[in-house]
Amino acid sequence: MKIRLLLSVLFCGLMLVTSLQAKLAADRWVRLTEEERHQLTRAERYADQSNWKSARSEYELFLQLHTKSEVASYAQLMFAECTRRLGQVNAAIGEFRNVIDYFPDAIDAGSAQYSIGVCQTQSGDAEEAVKSFEKVIAKWPTNDFGAYARSEVCTIYLRLGKT
Repeated sequence: MKIRLLLSVLFCGLMLVTSLQAKLAADRWVRLTEEERHQLTRAERYADQSNWKSARSEYELFLQLHTKSEVASYAQLMFAECTRRLGQVNAAIGEFRNVIDYFPDAIDAGSAQYSIGVCQTQSGDAEEAVKSFEKVIAKWPTNDFGAYARSEVCTIYLRLGKT
């Protein structure tokens, strides 16, 4: 009984974490050009206001203008997150996969793989979600999203009555 309560509290906390948007790390921000900073600031301002449609447009514009940017993977990740927030979960999965396909070595690829699992959980595909979370655990075990993925797998197994 205590374990179920603890897992329920943990699950609620994780859902809060997954509902929070990512922010670009300061060490990446300082390496951007003034144009890149300006465009990202516009996009993030809309995202902070939960204006997902406008934010998505601004991230898309960033990707068009700065295809070779060091933070293009982040912009693609946030474009995908905006798509998810607009309720287009299946389209968001494809956009998150673009992060993994085009930027496989970027830290944002781990966040994207985790987010794919979140989308699959939202759409009710628990088995595929577990597979996605297990990929995160295998490739990024020490990152925050690796820990979140372990918790998500436990939550799904608890819900399904599996061990």
